[in-house]
Amino acid sequence: AVTLSWSVSGTTQADISTIGSVEPSGTRSVTPASSTEYVLTATNNAGTTSMKAKVDVTSFGKDKPELVITGFRVEGNKAYFKIKNVGGGHSKPSTAYLFVEGSKRASCLVEPLSGDEERELPFPNYEWSYGSGRTFRLPVRVCADALDQVLEYDENNNCLSMDW
Repeated sequence: AVTLSWSVSGTTQADISTIGSVEPSGTRSVTPASSTEYVLTATNNAGTTSMKAKVDVTSFGKDKPELVITGFRVEGNKAYFKIKNVGGGHSKPSTAYLFVEGSKRASCLVEPLSGDEERELPFPNYEWSYGSGRTFRLPVRVCADALDQVLEYDENNNCLSMDW
């Protein structure tokens, strides 16, 4: 995990690519599955400005799987997540959890993933009831291998946390 931190003054809107709208100053822990460039864009009446930060990710060994959550989205009343095996070995079946406001709301069985395979899956039997046009931030956390069913190099990089 890497902590991004930023501070912008005089802005009416701030966004970070792959994260979305953010407060003008803050920090965010991210665990990108591959090297990622984050772009902070700040806007006010005078225009828009951007700054970039690149996070380089090195690969894991070829003999073990390494499951990470690479994305989260909501479409209608369904919540979806992306999971990727950034390691080399095949994973066993595992379970992903969705936490909203700190409470576990849903789980999803994830079939085995081969090395470098990525899938997008819905949380079955779960209805997203928070809407998409709300004006408040909602803390969301998605965790791969939530039951520690897969032996990985790093057991501490399985979750993606964000304000949705």
